[in-house]
Amino acid sequence: MKHALFLGYMFLSLLSFGQAQEPTTKLNTFQLENLQNKELNSLYSERIIKGNFESFRLKNTPIVLVFEEGFQCILLPANELAQFGIDPSGYLETFPDHFLLPIFHFTENGGISAVYTKLGK
Repeated sequence: MKHALFLGYMFLSLLSFGQAQEPTTKLNTFQLENLQNKELNSLYSERIIKGNFESFRLKNTPIVLVFEEGFQCILLPANELAQFGIDPSGYLETFPDHFLLPIFHFTENGGISAVYTKLGK
């Protein structure tokens, strides 16, 4: 019996680990603008989906993310995305005071880095 419980626990742990690795930013929940090369739309969209930008999405306000590659990614507000299974109750109304969005950059290995600007006094 203990062996079966242990195997059940391991299965659930692996299942939840696998789910945690899945991206939650979904196609059509953002828009890319100012792309100089429209052929890169698919590549950039794939990277954004894998990058999971949900922590930057707000409940009622679209958010503009700036990329060093010269384009912008507009995250649509969560309250407009029910058809994609997004529950707006888990999103912030606004960012905390003094929060600055980073500028994003695609790395050579296909990842995304965020560059934060430090403001002086």
